[in-house]
Amino acid sequence: MEIEQDGDVVPSEILRDSRGEYFGRWESDLSGPREFPDLGPRKQVKSLVTRFQDTARQYDDEEPWSWHNETGAGDGCGSHAHITFADQTEGDRERFVEGMTIAWNSAVELTPFLAPFFCSDWENGFRGSINRWASPQLTRYSQSTMDRKVRRNNDRTYDSVTLSPREGSKPITIELRLNEAHPSFALVGLTFLRRTMTKAMRGGWSPKLAGDRRGQLNELYRAVYRGGDVIESMQEAGPFEFKEGRGIPGSDQLEFDSAWDVLMKVMAVNGIDRGAYDDHVKKLIQKAGSGDEVRVHQSEAPAGAVTGNAMAADGGELVYTGSAIGPQNNGRALWHTCDDDFSWDVGPDVDPR
Repeated sequence: MEIEQDGDVVPSEILRDSRGEYFGRWESDLSGPREFPDLGPRKQVKSLVTRFQDTARQYDDEEPWSWHNETGAGDGCGSHAHITFADQTEGDRERFVEGMTIAWNSAVELTPFLAPFFCSDWENGFRGSINRWASPQLTRYSQSTMDRKVRRNNDRTYDSVTLSPREGSKPITIELRLNEAHPSFALVGLTFLRRTMTKAMRGGWSPKLAGDRRGQLNELYRAVYRGGDVIESMQEAGPFEFKEGRGIPGSDQLEFDSAWDVLMKVMAVNGIDRGAYDDHVKKLIQKAGSGDEVRVHQSEAPAGAVTGNAMAADGGELVYTGSAIGPQNNGRALWHTCDDDFSWDVGPDVDPR
């Protein structure tokens, strides 16, 4: 995963890192923000989350900086995430191309359904430039097309899902350009996508929507990209139907009333529910969609005005529902999801196990 943030937000000690305490010196991205180009690669996603949280928390153990999806000048901060294969040798090229094809088609079909993992502000939606740098990707590839693209090492496109070419020691990857979220969310989204891909590869097929799949995906992208309440938009988008035998791996259900129902099924069949860091994030997403209220005393509420779905209540409390229970109101918690005594600033109680 790449990290893009406003250079005026990240502490200068971290950006310059003259003493080698953090990630190394951040680059100046041509689109505006500052960039730390690579957190990985790792097979175990938790190690990436832990590395990022622990390293940054050397500067401030509570909240090293407030996560942003745009710079002060309005430039988008797209922290693109990548998936690839550990072994890309020529020894079994046919198997590699088959795996890449299934992984690509799974990502194209399911990535927009995972939008809450990749959006940093559920109340206001994705960054304003999202369509410019991560336009909806709707195109599936055959194995012959994937084989040709892998051989030619084509340049990336400015789409939500694209192939990112090999460069030096960096392998070819499937890049998710819509991501703007903190690693504690984005990398958990990658975990659910990777688990889905793995199951699909074992079956030799990828999920595929039935009927006018391009029209269905376009509808979903319009809903989550238009700005405003992401959770509500997903609950209103639909219905969706998958082809017989090409549904979500691990589930026989093919018809869903909404995009939100698809997301719930992806998490249900791929979740472990052992109280781990990824369960913390999953439970927050589930809570946002339930419509249940979360009450927080004003003295413990996140800084900022009461907006959106957060309302004043009697007894000095604020009541949060829906998208207000999101990463934008959990600024401190974003940096602590791997802690043994973790708790959300605004959200469900999480019992450590």
